[in-house]
Amino acid sequence: MKFETVDTPQKYLSALPEGVTLGKKMQVWYVQKTSTDIKGAVSRLIYPKDAPDAEAIMLGFAPPKRYGAVGIGRHGNVLQWGYAASPSEMTPAGRNLFINCIAYIRKFDGKRSR
Repeated sequence: MKFETVDTPQKYLSALPEGVTLGKKMQVWYVQKTSTDIKGAVSRLIYPKDAPDAEAIMLGFAPPKRYGAVGIGRHGNVLQWGYAASPSEMTPAGRNLFINCIAYIRKFDGKRSR
């Protein structure tokens, strides 16, 4: 996995959840090689009390969205993938992540959300 250092988006700094701090720079890694016009994110940060059968698997780096936007999530037996690129346009690490997410979500097969 290759990390890059980027400026922390102003929107992230201006609306942080209580107790969260970020520096002026942050490390990110990219799931896809190409930029798309679709700015993907699954949802806002998931709180267990609001959605007991849902979880944030990974936060996404989506500068137009607020800090905490979920890039990959699970709700019941449904994988929520917030990226738009086809596997051929994903980074090698992104493809591995996608495969691992599918393997992870498999254990929820046949189970329904509450």
